[in-house]
Amino acid sequence: MAGGALVSGGRVLVIGGVGQIGRHAVRLLGTFPEVQSVTIGDVDTTRAELLAAELGDRGSMVRLDATDRAQLDLALAESDLVLNALGPFNRFGLPILTAAIENGVPYVDICDDWEATELFLALDHHARAAGVTAIIGAGLSPGITNLLAVLAARGYESVDRLLTSWSLSGASVEFEEAYDGHRPPGSAAMYHWIEQATGTIRVWRDGALADVPPLERLVVRYPELGEAPVHTLGHPEPITLPPVIGGVRESLNVMTGPEWVFDALRDTADRVNSGELTIAGGVERMANNTPPETREERLRLPSVWAMAEGSKDGRKVATAVRMAALPAHRMGGSTGYPAAIAALLVLRGDITETGVLPPERAIHPERFFAELGRVTTPAVASVDDLVIIEEEALA
Repeated sequence: MAGGALVSGGRVLVIGGVGQIGRHAVRLLGTFPEVQSVTIGDVDTTRAELLAAELGDRGSMVRLDATDRAQLDLALAESDLVLNALGPFNRFGLPILTAAIENGVPYVDICDDWEATELFLALDHHARAAGVTAIIGAGLSPGITNLLAVLAARGYESVDRLLTSWSLSGASVEFEEAYDGHRPPGSAAMYHWIEQATGTIRVWRDGALADVPPLERLVVRYPELGEAPVHTLGHPEPITLPPVIGGVRESLNVMTGPEWVFDALRDTADRVNSGELTIAGGVERMANNTPPETREERLRLPSVWAMAEGSKDGRKVATAVRMAALPAHRMGGSTGYPAAIAALLVLRGDITETGVLPPERAIHPERFFAELGRVTTPAVASVDDLVIIEEEALA
């Protein structure tokens, strides 16, 4: 199709659609009246056929090797939008995005690798020239977190620190026997976790991008709750948010969870960095870690949140924004459903800007959260009830 968003109807291709995240995007897409059909593109044709059957007449599958450009071109020729759920994005993302742009097909993905994000953004001028809307990082984190950060930073004259965060408690995936078979020793999410905890990561510090070691331990004060430790991890949010929000001195992505987990992760990361362990070895080591017998007492922060600290209305304040509810199916639904909603907004014509766009550039937060509230557990009718904003003065 020619570049530009559809108003109604739409044939959606989901690459990696039978994965632990992609399958939830497929199922939600199949409920939208704006979606004419959903084609699952995957090398696993058995599971793809099983999932397509759930959608009835609107579901189909095609064997698709994402590393084969000819196969990509054929599948894209029959599509009005492509949703890419195939990780790792450092390997598969750029060829798929490039093919979508060159075929003039709108694109949505759940990319959570900062390195791939920078490569994707470099294609912005190509996408604009082709009239293609390509929304990257439209999952949970990045995705929901980016839009929470936009709300947190509203009204600030300057932002001293912008944080996006997700908790280990929400990072597990839901196992489905029909699709996952026997469980592997480490999921794609675990590989991503180890990769982003090793080497250096790119953050926004002192008003510019900087490469720093990951797993820096910080203490934050969450409004109305109190102080708690957080730990830095590599992610796209610090790369994409500051240029959009403006006036940001520091932007970091942080994780929360039990301190013993981060102690074990630091030790594992040191072994990977020294060459003692491979990434796969690090995944196996973390998967075999067991919690200590004594339970630590700690403040539990929300599972997904963003916070701005800085100057607002002439005062030094901190504004935190969190979700009152998330979609079902743990990380699978919380990541796959937002991507499906981003695709829906493109198909409706709600997003008219072209180029390679992070969520904060493309998506109106209130419109997005109004749609997300329909599929959270429990469903939430009002955006004000779904997105909770808390603010307090800083000393």
